[in-house]
Amino acid sequence: MIEALAPAPLIASASTSAPSRRWEAGWIQRGGFEEGWPEWQAWQAAFGGDSLGSDPEWCRGLETVYPDSLRWVRLRSGPDTLLVPWLLRRHEMDCRLGEWAWLRFHPRLLQPAGEMLATPEDPDLYAALLRALQEEGSEWDVIHLTVPTASPLWAWLQAGHAQALGLRVYQPHPPSPHFLLDFPDSFAAYTVKFTPKTRKNRERELRHLEQQGQLELRCYQAEHEVDDFLAHAGRVSQASYQHKLLKAGMRETAQLRPRLLVAARMGWLRSYVLRCGGEPCAYMLGYQYRGRYHYTTIGYHPRWAALSAGTVMHWLALQHMFAHNPPRRFDFGACGPQKRYFSNTQFEEASLYLFRPGAYPFLVRTCHHASLRASHQAVSFLKRHRLHAAAQRCIRRLTNC
Repeated sequence: MIEALAPAPLIASASTSAPSRRWEAGWIQRGGFEEGWPEWQAWQAAFGGDSLGSDPEWCRGLETVYPDSLRWVRLRSGPDTLLVPWLLRRHEMDCRLGEWAWLRFHPRLLQPAGEMLATPEDPDLYAALLRALQEEGSEWDVIHLTVPTASPLWAWLQAGHAQALGLRVYQPHPPSPHFLLDFPDSFAAYTVKFTPKTRKNRERELRHLEQQGQLELRCYQAEHEVDDFLAHAGRVSQASYQHKLLKAGMRETAQLRPRLLVAARMGWLRSYVLRCGGEPCAYMLGYQYRGRYHYTTIGYHPRWAALSAGTVMHWLALQHMFAHNPPRRFDFGACGPQKRYFSNTQFEEASLYLFRPGAYPFLVRTCHHASLRASHQAVSFLKRHRLHAAAQRCIRRLTNC
């Protein structure tokens, strides 16, 4: 039903909470940015909640950097009107063998403006929305959705309704946990989740780093601080193996700057740089919006890896947050050992791609799925013969990482 390397179970408890209504949907074709502004603000207030990515002002900032990237679908049911924003961009889908990308595709990807699709839980709405998107299928190759597995949308997709509309649903990986930290009253109350030995380990890492030089954690929130943050955090990011090998971290700082300026102007920016002896060794890029901290990325200079600079950065940044304007929730996002370590709650979500029919979407989907299977088998073989670490070191040397 859904292509995956491992079957994804149905969530029996997922069901709609309200009877289905009749929805009519229409695609707003490249209208002026302000065309749906009042409806968009109403939609954000009703359904956007603490999702920064779907805020109108945030998306306005994106539009200045990536012109003509916003699209809207207007949904009507009786007197009710919703305006659901979408982002259209080129998306890099790598065909990898472990960490080595041997082929790259760049399909035109359409995704909700926000982490997830926030709409009323209604099967008829889902069908109307996808039909409206298909009417403009010449603009995009694939729709990307991040869907909680306990949601009615997940159950609707698992039942095959998207395939019935002519879309090809592709799930590259099984569902994974999405990690969160719900803030208790104090940092001391939070650290109770750790064993005494673990807390001592964190303090020992902090002392070892302090022996290399005076530690300074700086929080960046104002507009005039943006350039300084980009200069120091960008230097750390470009030195990391994630940047060189995986193209992760802080890429395209010239495009990132206008978004940081918007966030600072609206009071959402909250990012950090950790210096040791005056030298930047780690950074955290994130935003605080309506009581939710959106963790974007963290990075550390490889010279400081043995001293656990990234872990110390997390530890100190959380202490700062508890002491100054603490958010209600820290959103770490999906998977990762450090995210699991620092979180105290989680939910399960799946990343899905809905491909339209056609030769190019079929080629992208088929090659990507085949590469995942080949990579999975190769990694299993290397681990079985205890060659995985050596192969990884070899790839990183060859790629200067």
